[in-house]
Amino acid sequence: MKRISKTIAIAIITALILGVSVFCMTACGEQPTNGFVYELSSEGDYYVVMSYAGKGESVSVPAEYNGKPVKEIAANAFSGNISLTSITVPNSVTAIGQGAFGGCSALRNIVLPFTGSSSNATGESAMFGYVFGQKMYADCVAVKQYYADKEFALYYLPASLVTAGIGTKISDRAFNNVTSLKEIYIGAEVKSIGADAFDGCDSLNVLYVESGSVSALATDEDACGGLFGKVGLIYLDAGISPGAYISSLGEPSDVNVNGKTWKLYGKAQTYRYECENATLSGWSPMTDATSGASGNAFISAGGGGSGKVIEFKVNSVSSTKVSLAICVGRHSSDVPFSEFLKLTVNGTAAITEDFTILSPGADFNWYNWQTYEVAEISLDEGENTISFETVGYLGMNVDYIELTAKTVLS
Repeated sequence: MKRISKTIAIAIITALILGVSVFCMTACGEQPTNGFVYELSSEGDYYVVMSYAGKGESVSVPAEYNGKPVKEIAANAFSGNISLTSITVPNSVTAIGQGAFGGCSALRNIVLPFTGSSSNATGESAMFGYVFGQKMYADCVAVKQYYADKEFALYYLPASLVTAGIGTKISDRAFNNVTSLKEIYIGAEVKSIGADAFDGCDSLNVLYVESGSVSALATDEDACGGLFGKVGLIYLDAGISPGAYISSLGEPSDVNVNGKTWKLYGKAQTYRYECENATLSGWSPMTDATSGASGNAFISAGGGGSGKVIEFKVNSVSSTKVSLAICVGRHSSDVPFSEFLKLTVNGTAAITEDFTILSPGADFNWYNWQTYEVAEISLDEGENTISFETVGYLGMNVDYIELTAKTVLS
């Protein structure tokens, strides 16, 4: 009860500052605000989210409050919230003010009912960037969104943003030049994709489709402005039929993501994990990348020895089998490779080929990095730990590992 009272007190203080009428839950029987500050519309038939005073990192705007629908989000309502990593706005919302999510610098995922200010918006107010606004802040990226051939609006989006979902309407050119996006969710109520909606989305690789109408539009890789040909993986709601292009990708895999079953189509993707981003135990400081090594650094074998550990954290959206490869280079031309690494996945030893296969000719040296496929491993949905431990003398440098999978890894 004390925790509830504190939340309400914060909401009341915030609401009073904004001039919003807020009534005591105990006296009037109102449901908890959960950090949202509401204002009743002038007609008295729906609520507007004026601000958010909660502490949650993953937040869903409720579809209704006190028996009335929540239909609007005010301009700047979530502005400056540096804790939010994920926000979901329900399809019941019909209007979102400019800059409603401006300054949300940690935001990675956002789900909206439409792009822009409303489903009827046109021009610059129909752009995806509209809800992030035109004010700069720390850790943002400036995006020129062209809503006409020579007309654009400059919006500032969180640099961390990688996933966007739309529930009902995707306008023409809506995501123009949003290069940071990697994943798009298309909700069941979306009937079509606006012209050139994803033009310039060069990082886009994963598509989730719950709409039978949109799936039916997938006649070839150029469908929907090239959207289907742009992505490598297509997750299709298990209850809808695949369009002609989706069917052409071959038999799908059944996967479970966050408790929902999807049909997964597409080609396997390769993900690289650099050693400088791994957790190291017992190793000497890493060496700056030289001699063709990938990334910013590599692990130098040095004097070798047992018990040194390289640990990678890998998140998978579904349980899957993946192919594991490792990039290595000889520490010096006169030191042979040996049986050197014990591989475990989530604490269980993985069955692999004998690592002595990593024994190239004597002319192979640290200028000649080479990637070897060494195992097929199983990953669980969620976070996984892939660990290598040295056994005996290690005569090689290590640069990175690569995982090839028909799923999404991070």
